Amino acid sequence: MSIHHPRTWEGRAFLATSLDGYVARRNHDLAWLTDPPPSAGHVEPQPSDAVPSYDEHLAGVDHVLMGRGTYEVVRRFDEWPYPDHQVLVLSHTLNHGDDRITVVRSTSEAVRTLTDRDSQAVYVDGAGVVSDWLARGLIDDLVLTRAPVVLGDGIALFGPVRDDLRFVHLGTSWNEHGYLTTHYRVVHPEPRTRRRPKPTQTPTPTPTPSDG
Repeated sequence: MSIHHPRTWEGRAFLATSLDGYVARRNHDLAWLTDPPPSAGHVEPQPSDAVPSYDEHLAGVDHVLMGRGTYEVVRRFDEWPYPDHQVLVLSHTLNHGDDRITVVRSTSEAVRTLTDRDSQAVYVDGAGVVSDWLARGLIDDLVLTRAPVVLGDGIALFGPVRDDLRFVHLGTSWNEHGYLTTHYRVVHPEPRTRRRPKPTQTPTPTPTPSDG
Protein backbone atom coordinates (compact mmCIF):
# COMPACT_ATOMS: atom_id res chain seq x y z
CA MET A 1 0.00 0.00 0.00
CA SER A 2 1.35 3.39 -0.96
CA ILE A 3 1.78 6.08 1.66
CA HIS A 4 0.95 9.52 0.31
CA HIS A 5 1.78 12.30 2.72
CA PRO A 6 4.29 15.15 2.85
CA ARG A 7 7.79 14.08 3.91
CA THR A 8 10.71 16.22 5.00
CA TRP A 9 13.21 13.56 3.90
CA GLU A 10 14.09 11.61 0.76
CA GLY A 11 14.40 7.85 0.55
CA ARG A 12 17.41 6.74 -1.48
CA ALA A 13 18.51 3.25 -2.48
CA PHE A 14 21.89 2.10 -3.80
CA LEU A 15 22.07 -1.58 -4.75
CA ALA A 16 23.73 -4.09 -7.04
CA THR A 17 22.19 -7.15 -8.69
CA SER A 18 23.10 -9.93 -11.06
CA LEU A 19 21.65 -9.80 -14.56
CA ASP A 20 18.80 -12.00 -13.36
CA GLY A 21 17.94 -9.66 -10.50
CA TYR A 22 19.52 -11.23 -7.40
CA VAL A 23 21.27 -9.13 -4.76
CA ALA A 24 23.00 -12.10 -3.08
CA ARG A 25 23.12 -15.87 -3.05
CA ARG A 26 20.80 -17.66 -0.63
CA ASN A 27 23.60 -17.82 1.94
CA HIS A 28 24.18 -14.02 1.52
CA ASP A 29 27.46 -14.66 -0.34
CA LEU A 30 28.59 -11.62 -2.36
CA ALA A 31 31.88 -12.89 -3.81
CA TRP A 32 30.34 -12.86 -7.32
CA LEU A 33 30.00 -9.09 -6.89
CA THR A 34 32.97 -8.06 -4.76
CA ASP A 35 35.59 -10.41 -6.23
CA PRO A 36 34.76 -11.07 -9.89
CA PRO A 37 37.15 -13.23 -11.97
CA PRO A 38 39.31 -11.46 -14.54
CA SER A 39 37.45 -11.00 -17.80
CA ALA A 40 38.92 -9.26 -20.81
CA GLY A 41 36.99 -7.63 -23.61
CA HIS A 42 34.71 -5.21 -21.75
CA VAL A 43 34.11 -1.89 -23.46
CA GLU A 44 36.18 1.02 -22.18
CA PRO A 45 34.88 2.41 -18.84
CA GLN A 46 32.51 5.35 -19.14
CA PRO A 47 31.91 7.53 -16.07
CA SER A 48 28.97 9.92 -15.77
CA ASP A 49 28.48 12.98 -13.61
CA ALA A 50 24.81 12.01 -13.37
CA VAL A 51 25.64 8.77 -11.54
CA PRO A 52 26.86 9.20 -7.95
CA SER A 53 29.55 6.94 -6.54
CA TYR A 54 28.82 5.00 -3.36
CA ASP A 55 30.87 7.49 -1.32
CA GLU A 56 28.95 10.40 -2.83
CA HIS A 57 25.68 8.63 -2.14
CA LEU A 58 26.62 7.96 1.48
CA ALA A 59 27.76 11.55 2.00
CA GLY A 60 24.31 12.74 0.93
CA VAL A 61 22.30 10.92 3.61
CA ASP A 62 22.07 11.29 7.38
CA HIS A 63 20.31 8.01 8.22
CA VAL A 64 20.58 4.39 7.10
CA LEU A 65 17.59 2.03 7.26
CA MET A 66 17.92 -1.73 6.83
CA GLY A 67 16.09 -4.94 7.64
CA ARG A 68 17.29 -7.50 10.13
CA GLY A 69 18.79 -9.78 7.48
CA THR A 70 21.02 -7.02 6.16
CA TYR A 71 21.94 -5.96 9.70
CA GLU A 72 23.02 -9.52 10.61
CA VAL A 73 25.43 -9.45 7.66
CA VAL A 74 26.72 -5.91 8.25
CA ARG A 75 27.33 -6.31 11.99
CA ARG A 76 29.86 -9.07 11.26
CA PHE A 77 32.07 -6.81 9.17
CA ASP A 78 35.52 -6.11 10.57
CA GLU A 79 34.62 -2.42 10.72
CA TRP A 80 31.19 -0.87 11.21
CA PRO A 81 30.48 0.80 7.83
CA TYR A 82 28.29 3.63 9.16
CA PRO A 83 30.19 5.41 11.96
CA ASP A 84 28.92 8.83 10.84
CA HIS A 85 25.27 7.90 10.35
CA GLN A 86 22.28 7.13 12.49
CA VAL A 87 21.14 3.58 11.71
CA LEU A 88 17.60 2.21 11.98
CA VAL A 89 16.95 -1.54 11.83
CA LEU A 90 13.42 -2.54 10.90
CA SER A 91 12.59 -5.74 12.79
CA HIS A 92 9.69 -7.25 14.73
CA THR A 93 11.93 -9.61 16.72
CA LEU A 94 15.42 -8.14 17.14
CA ASN A 95 16.37 -7.51 20.77
CA HIS A 96 18.08 -4.15 21.17
CA GLY A 97 21.64 -4.88 22.27
CA ASP A 98 23.69 -2.69 19.95
CA ASP A 99 24.15 0.99 20.77
CA ARG A 100 25.06 1.72 17.15
CA ILE A 101 21.46 1.18 16.01
CA THR A 102 17.87 2.06 16.80
CA VAL A 103 15.35 -0.76 16.33
CA VAL A 104 12.01 0.20 14.81
CA ARG A 105 9.16 -2.30 14.78
CA SER A 106 7.15 -1.06 11.80
CA THR A 107 7.31 1.12 8.72
CA SER A 108 5.08 3.67 10.45
CA GLU A 109 7.51 3.89 13.37
CA ALA A 110 10.46 4.27 10.97
CA VAL A 111 8.72 7.08 9.07
CA ARG A 112 7.81 8.82 12.32
CA THR A 113 11.36 8.47 13.69
CA LEU A 114 12.93 9.95 10.55
CA THR A 115 10.48 12.85 10.62
CA ASP A 116 10.94 13.50 14.35
CA ARG A 117 14.72 13.57 13.86
CA ASP A 118 14.46 16.11 11.03
CA SER A 119 16.17 13.74 8.62
CA GLN A 120 16.95 15.11 5.17
CA ALA A 121 17.73 11.83 3.40
CA VAL A 122 17.83 8.14 4.35
CA TYR A 123 19.76 5.34 2.67
CA VAL A 124 17.35 2.39 2.42
CA ASP A 125 19.24 -0.90 2.17
CA GLY A 126 18.31 -4.56 1.82
CA ALA A 127 16.22 -6.19 -0.91
CA GLY A 128 13.08 -6.73 1.17
CA VAL A 129 12.97 -3.23 2.64
CA VAL A 130 13.81 -1.52 -0.66
CA SER A 131 11.11 -3.46 -2.54
CA ASP A 132 8.52 -2.74 0.15
CA TRP A 133 9.38 0.96 0.48
CA LEU A 134 9.32 1.43 -3.29
CA ALA A 135 5.80 -0.02 -3.35
CA ARG A 136 4.80 2.29 -0.48
CA GLY A 137 6.10 5.38 -2.27
CA LEU A 138 8.85 6.01 0.29
CA ILE A 139 11.86 5.85 -2.04
CA ASP A 140 12.60 8.75 -4.38
CA ASP A 141 16.02 7.94 -5.81
CA LEU A 142 17.52 4.63 -6.98
CA VAL A 143 21.06 3.80 -8.10
CA LEU A 144 21.21 0.25 -9.44
CA THR A 145 24.35 -1.59 -10.55
CA ARG A 146 24.06 -4.73 -12.67
CA ALA A 147 26.97 -7.18 -12.69
CA PRO A 148 27.53 -9.25 -15.86
CA VAL A 149 26.71 -12.58 -14.23
CA VAL A 150 23.64 -14.84 -14.02
CA LEU A 151 23.25 -16.61 -10.66
CA GLY A 152 20.13 -18.63 -11.40
CA ASP A 153 18.95 -18.41 -7.80
CA GLY A 154 19.39 -16.20 -4.75
CA ILE A 155 17.76 -13.33 -2.91
CA ALA A 156 15.69 -11.38 -5.42
CA LEU A 157 15.50 -7.60 -5.33
CA PHE A 158 11.93 -7.33 -6.55
CA GLY A 159 8.90 -9.45 -5.86
CA PRO A 160 5.30 -9.12 -7.04
CA VAL A 161 3.88 -5.58 -7.00
CA ARG A 162 0.26 -4.47 -7.14
CA ASP A 163 0.95 -1.59 -9.52
CA ASP A 164 3.71 -0.92 -12.02
CA LEU A 165 6.65 1.08 -10.64
CA ARG A 166 7.92 3.73 -13.04
CA PHE A 167 11.31 5.47 -13.13
CA VAL A 168 12.99 8.36 -14.94
CA HIS A 169 16.45 7.55 -16.30
CA LEU A 170 18.99 10.16 -15.15
CA GLY A 171 22.24 8.62 -16.33
CA THR A 172 24.30 5.46 -16.79
CA SER A 173 27.98 4.63 -16.35
CA TRP A 174 30.07 1.46 -16.48
CA ASN A 175 33.44 0.33 -15.19
CA GLU A 176 36.29 -1.90 -16.32
CA HIS A 177 34.56 -5.02 -14.92
CA GLY A 178 31.49 -4.50 -17.08
CA TYR A 179 29.35 -3.32 -14.17
CA LEU A 180 26.58 -1.09 -15.48
CA THR A 181 25.32 1.53 -12.97
CA THR A 182 22.13 3.45 -13.67
CA HIS A 183 20.65 6.36 -11.74
CA TYR A 184 16.85 6.62 -11.64
CA ARG A 185 14.33 9.04 -10.18
CA VAL A 186 11.19 7.31 -8.91
CA VAL A 187 7.90 8.43 -10.44
CA HIS A 188 5.27 8.76 -7.73
CA PRO A 189 1.74 8.37 -9.07
CA GLU A 190 -0.94 10.74 -7.93
CA PRO A 191 -3.05 9.28 -5.13
CA ARG A 192 -6.24 7.78 -6.36
CA THR A 193 -9.39 9.65 -5.46
CA ARG A 194 -12.39 7.63 -4.53
CA ARG A 195 -15.47 8.44 -6.54
CA ARG A 196 -18.57 9.36 -4.64
CA PRO A 197 -21.37 6.96 -5.31
CA LYS A 198 -24.27 8.53 -7.12
CA PRO A 199 -27.27 9.07 -4.87
CA THR A 200 -29.93 6.50 -5.36
CA GLN A 201 -33.09 8.03 -6.71
CA THR A 202 -36.34 6.76 -5.34
CA PRO A 203 -38.69 6.09 -8.23
CA THR A 204 -41.84 8.20 -8.29
CA PRO A 205 -44.82 5.97 -7.61
CA THR A 206 -47.35 5.69 -10.40
CA PRO A 207 -50.71 7.18 -9.31
CA THR A 208 -53.40 4.58 -8.78
CA PRO A 209 -56.74 5.53 -10.37
CA SER A 210 -59.50 5.88 -7.77
CA ASP A 211 -62.62 3.77 -7.89
CA GLY A 212 -65.91 5.42 -8.82
